[in-house]
Amino acid sequence: MGHMSMEQPSKEKRKRSGVLEAAAVATALLGAIDREPAHALDLPPETPWAVGVQKNLRNAVMNERNESQTTFLMLSDGTTVWPAVQEGKETSVVYTIANEFNYVVKNHRGEQIEARCSIHTHPFAYKMEGPFGKMYSLPYNPPSDLDIRAAGMDKDYERFYSLAKMKVKKNVFASADSKGLWYYGASPANFAKEDSGAWDKAFSKFVHQSIFDKNFEFTVEYPKLQEAYRKNLGAEIRFVPYEQVSQEPVCAGVDYKAAKSVALGK
Repeated sequence: MGHMSMEQPSKEKRKRSGVLEAAAVATALLGAIDREPAHALDLPPETPWAVGVQKNLRNAVMNERNESQTTFLMLSDGTTVWPAVQEGKETSVVYTIANEFNYVVKNHRGEQIEARCSIHTHPFAYKMEGPFGKMYSLPYNPPSDLDIRAAGMDKDYERFYSLAKMKVKKNVFASADSKGLWYYGASPANFAKEDSGAWDKAFSKFVHQSIFDKNFEFTVEYPKLQEAYRKNLGAEIRFVPYEQVSQEPVCAGVDYKAAKSVALGK
C-alpha cells in the first residue's frame, strides 16, 4: 500500500545515491532516457485528465494485480500531460522521477507547472479470489499510513525541476481504488503524537464495514475516517467518486471544497 521505502540509508549509500541521482539528472537533461512503456497502467501522455482517471486508472485498479504510479501535469500554457507511468509490486510501487522529468524537459521545457498530481493505484479489487473467481472486492481502500509518510518526505520533484528552472506551484497526492480518488496531504491541525495503532483500527473498521455491513453508510463513516487520519496521522484525506472527477478542477487536492449537493460514496 505504500509507495516509498522507509529504510534509512547508510552514509555510504546516501553518497552513492547522490552520485546516481546527479548522473540521472544529467542524462535526463541530455534527453538520453526514453519514456518507459506502460505495463499495468496504459496511459498515453495526451490523455485528458477526467478520461485518464475515470477510464485508465480505474481499469488498472479493477484488472491488474500490481500497483502502478503516474503523474499528471497542468502547465502554464494550458497543456496537460501524463509524462510517466511506473509499475510496481502487488502492495507497493517506487516511482522514478527521472523518467517524468526527462519527458517534460524534452517536450515542455520553459513552462511552469501549475499543478502536479502524483497518483498510485490500490488494485485490491482483483486480489480476493476463490476457486470460482472473485470472492469479493474492496469497495474502498484509502491511503495507507506509509502513503501519508512518503508524501511528507517527497521532495525529489522540487530538486529535479529546479535544475530546469521550472517551478511546481501546486503538488498533490492521490491514490485510486475501485470507487474513486483519495486525495491526501498534511493537515494544518495540530496533533500531539502519531498513533498509527488508533488509525489502523479506524481504517480497518471502515474497510471491513464497507465490505460486509449491508447497512454501511458512507456519509456517516467517512467523516469518522477523516478524523482518524487528522488526529492520529496528522493528515487530511478527501474522497472523490470516479463519476464526479470531471466536476472538479484537475488535481483538486484535499483543500478543494466540493459543492454540498454532491453526494459522496455513491
